[in-house]
Amino acid sequence: MIDVTPLVGRHDFGRFIDYAYTRNSGDPHWIPPLRLAERERLSPRHNPFFAHAAVELLLARRHEIHHPDPALAIELACLQVTGALRTLILVGWPKTT
Repeated sequence: MIDVTPLVGRHDFGRFIDYAYTRNSGDPHWIPPLRLAERERLSPRHNPFFAHAAVELLLARRHEIHHPDPALAIELACLQVTGALRTLILVGWPKTT
């Protein structure tokens, strides 16, 4: 199962930025940007783009799917992500107070 949620707090923001470094760490051709530069690029306080745009940063968290057939497990996970995103597009984010 995959939960897709908006970022809440500095911890989630840090995990969002760290994902690219974790994902690409094994690629010898990847040149990582400075983490500080990424924080500023994604911060509404430092990036003027956010003054004219509505942006919602999302964090996906995967829960393990146990299935004897690995190919079917991958297909099930993709269906869950697609379904979650379709719901978000059609219904929108639940209002939190």
